[in-house]
Amino acid sequence: MRERITSGSYTLTVENGVLLRCTVPEDCTEDLIIPEGIVSVGQGILIGLSAVSTVVLPNSVVEIQERSFDWKRSLKHVVFSKNLRKIGPNAFTQSGLLSLDLPDSLTEIGESAFYGCSITGELRLPKNLHAISDKAFASNFLITALKLPQGLTSIGNSSFSHCFELTSVTIPSSVKSIGMNAFSFCKNLKEIVFEGTDFVLGAEIFDGIQGEISITYPGTGSQIEAILNADCFVTESERDSYYGEPIYVTHTRHASPIGRYSGVNYFTCKIHCLADGTTKIYSCTGRGPVCSRPTLSPI
Repeated sequence: MRERITSGSYTLTVENGVLLRCTVPEDCTEDLIIPEGIVSVGQGILIGLSAVSTVVLPNSVVEIQERSFDWKRSLKHVVFSKNLRKIGPNAFTQSGLLSLDLPDSLTEIGESAFYGCSITGELRLPKNLHAISDKAFASNFLITALKLPQGLTSIGNSSFSHCFELTSVTIPSSVKSIGMNAFSFCKNLKEIVFEGTDFVLGAEIFDGIQGEISITYPGTGSQIEAILNADCFVTESERDSYYGEPIYVTHTRHASPIGRYSGVNYFTCKIHCLADGTTKIYSCTGRGPVCSRPTLSPI
């Protein structure tokens, strides 16, 4: 059943517990306080609203759907439900969010959910989050530090790419995979601490990093060198069409587990390997025979 509810100056359209739309007099800057009983925030609820800066969600909300608040540059603050479990793809893409206080109930963040926001300072992610989807926090230029929870198992492709001010990252031992370009063009990234050894690195996770990066790894020097200089042949099948008829092409994609940069020099790595007590400095300036990719060379 569809109904209309008044909250302050806002008129809310609700159907079966889903908030479908908000309307308000033009240029209203009043905080949007969504009443209890709403369980899901639908797509595009702020279409046509250009001035709202704060949204308060009740604890009855368990889901924010795809594109609920995308492209709302005026939106600076959201008070999240303490029972929120899911944030859909592109939910806050290119909004003006300055900070995040996400509840521990949250388990899922969709692709590009916070892409291109204005999140500033340290980003702390909730303890029950298991996976970070592709591009979830990409192009947040002012994030300076990242706190990932123990229990997180995967970091998606380009999930933190172009976070220009990010300087340090600690990867929990629970993380088993780090996707392609996960930290690419985080040009000020200076330190990565791996707390575990059982993980797979995607291609080009260090793309566009400049200067020296310190890597602390709980295993041995030979192990981390093998990981960072791993084989990069990836065979894929692509479906294409030719005059309407499907064709399948199997090819080899060239990728780099280390990174590329347009200049002559790429970056240097100071690797601290805790298991054998070694510290070595490697340069990433040459190109190896496989995939024409950069390789680490001890200095």
